Amino acid sequence: MVELRYRVVNVFVPSDATDVFSGNALAVFEDGRLAEGSEAEVTNLLQGLARQLNLSETTFLLDAPTRGERRVRIFTSNTELPFAGHPTLGSAFAAHALDGECHAVHTGAGRIAVANYATDARRALDGWRLNANRAVFAPPLPPPQLAAVAAMAGFAPADLVPADIPVVSVNTGIWQLMAQVASVDALNRASVPHVAQMESLGCKGVLYFVLDKPSRTITSRFFFKEPSAVLEDPGTGSACANLGRLLQREGLRGVFKLSQGHALQRLCEIIITIDDTDVTVGGRVVEVGSGVFRV
Repeated sequence: MVELRYRVVNVFVPSDATDVFSGNALAVFEDGRLAEGSEAEVTNLLQGLARQLNLSETTFLLDAPTRGERRVRIFTSNTELPFAGHPTLGSAFAAHALDGECHAVHTGAGRIAVANYATDARRALDGWRLNANRAVFAPPLPPPQLAAVAAMAGFAPADLVPADIPVVSVNTGIWQLMAQVASVDALNRASVPHVAQMESLGCKGVLYFVLDKPSRTITSRFFFKEPSAVLEDPGTGSACANLGRLLQREGLRGVFKLSQGHALQRLCEIIITIDDTDVTVGGRVVEVGSGVFRV
């Protein structure tokens, strides 16, 4: 029997939040190297632990390729992911607490540089940001598929505005579809797509977003496909990395504040910073609990 200790952290907690249960929850196991058995047995154990906890994602810290860096494996309740944003940031938070520093997290999508910062002058270094990878862009969707993207979330075709920001799939570590919506009112009416609708588009995740350029604010909802269901995520760092690279390609620059999770009563605040070269995605991380599995 081995003891596997974990922390529960909330990532993307709004800077002015008084609710400890805001942000996107994550479990971080402090030393996944303690899991014993063959490669397949270890993977099955890690997947089982993630399924038992049933959070958006669960991560396992592994070895340190070099000082201040950690490898990490990321699991949903049903599958392992090459990359996800809030698990990367939450893992960096935990690695920093354990090791005294963390400059990079190694995921299935490669090395992701991270840094901590103060989200508010009144607090210590409570925020973490990651540098988004360079993006790969699919071609913009043709009109028949645009109608399908609108319909699968219950939108009318006119609710999407592809003439401003094209509806396109982007990959900075994981493929996701980006679709701009005309208004927050329309976004609030969105319904969760069916599995068959997303499969017909070859889509594993879609970010519907409303962009207010003058105020540099974004409101979004993200839906992702699991094997037998489509779920909504309260705060999606990987989608923000993809969106940031898309906005950069479209000529936008500056600091954008994105709000997500309203429909789930798990409000998240995500900061996307875009310059000519880099895109960073960050937010506040708060530890809310800990525990141990004996397996």
